[in-house]
Amino acid sequence: MEDGNFRKIILVILEEIDMTPADVVENLMPKTSYGDPEGCLNSLIGALKTTKLKKTDEDQEILKNRKEDRLII
Repeated sequence: MEDGNFRKIILVILEEIDMTPADVVENLMPKTSYGDPEGCLNSLIGALKTTKLKKTDEDQEILKNRKEDRLII
C-alpha cells in the first residue's frame, strides 16, 4: 500500500475516535527488531479500527439505555 493511502486511512479514523498520541506511538513501534514500516502502519490501522468498533458498540449501548430509560419514565 502506498504511504498516501496509509495516511488517508489513519487520518479518517483518527477524526472519528479519541486515541492518545502515546497510543498511536505504541502501535507504530515495531514489535520485533526487524519490524518493517508497512507492518507498523498496519498495526496502527488495526488498533484504530478496533478502537472505532469499541466506540461504536459503546455508543449503541448508550442509545439503547437512553431508550430504555424513556420507556421506564
